[in-house]
Amino acid sequence: MASQGKLIGIVAWSLVVVLLIGVGALAFLNRQQAGQAAGLADALLKAGAVAGVEGLAPETLKDAAKVPEVLQQVETAIQGARLELASTKDALAAAQAEATDAKTELSQRVQEQTAKMDALAKELATKDEAVAAAKIEMEQAGQEAQDARKAAEKQKAELEASMESLKAKMAEESARLQAELDAARQQILAAEAAPVGEETAGEEPAAAAPEGSVAEESSAEAAPEPEGEEESGRIIGQSEMFSLIRYSEKDQTLFFRLLDGQTLTYQGVSMDAYDRLVGAGDTLDVNFRFKIQGVYKSIPSDSVVVRKYWKWSRRNPGRADVRVIEPAAAPAGEAEAAPEAAPEEAPAEE
Repeated sequence: MASQGKLIGIVAWSLVVVLLIGVGALAFLNRQQAGQAAGLADALLKAGAVAGVEGLAPETLKDAAKVPEVLQQVETAIQGARLELASTKDALAAAQAEATDAKTELSQRVQEQTAKMDALAKELATKDEAVAAAKIEMEQAGQEAQDARKAAEKQKAELEASMESLKAKMAEESARLQAELDAARQQILAAEAAPVGEETAGEEPAAAAPEGSVAEESSAEAAPEPEGEEESGRIIGQSEMFSLIRYSEKDQTLFFRLLDGQTLTYQGVSMDAYDRLVGAGDTLDVNFRFKIQGVYKSIPSDSVVVRKYWKWSRRNPGRADVRVIEPAAAPAGEAEAAPEAAPEEAPAEE
């Protein structure tokens, strides 16, 4: 009996211990649930504040009946936030897509501008090379022109020296020829004068001098010139050779007086040649050299007179006015008398 009593006592104490353990466990569970409930309430308050639920306070959650309502408000607010977040996300995605497109377009534009810049840089480099080449060519052309100018100046100096030497030689030759011509004239005049004083009855008369002989030239040179012709003629220009020109249409003779006082008389000069000469103006000297000198016969020889004149002109350079004595027309009476005189001479010839 005693052992049964002890066993009952042990069982009873065991039950008491189990009961105490259960009570302790229940108390612990209650404390955990209370803590979880407090944490849930705190989380609910924070979620409501984040969701923008107004009027939510800890006192509201103490009433268990209002907890579902608060949960519904928080859930509604969270759903609205989700929708707004989704819309914002879509807008952000669209903005991101637009930004991507803009970035792509900007990149294309940058590439195009870069390509244009490269092309412009190449074109500019090409133009710079062309300008540099043109500059080099211009410098070379300038150098060549300068060399050509120097060569021309040198050639001109050589030609001038040659001309001076030639003029000096021509002057010397002209002086020599003039001296020989004067001596020949003196000899001819002496030869012509000697027979006149020594001619005897038995000697035959000397043969007539041929036409165009030196005697005729001397008589032509010795012919007196009318005074005051320079004042009576008209000025046709300037010359470095002549001061007076006179033409005879009847005799077809052209007379020149040079600036050094010498004279020249050309024979057989046509009226057209005379008109071209006096119409040349200031280029009269050129016309004379190419159209008169050496073309027509002159008294005295134009080569001697002109050489002598150029020798004189080196000491007396300059130009002067040229006067022309207009040719007088042949009188009508003379023209008519010429044919009438022929019949009178016919019997004498018979």
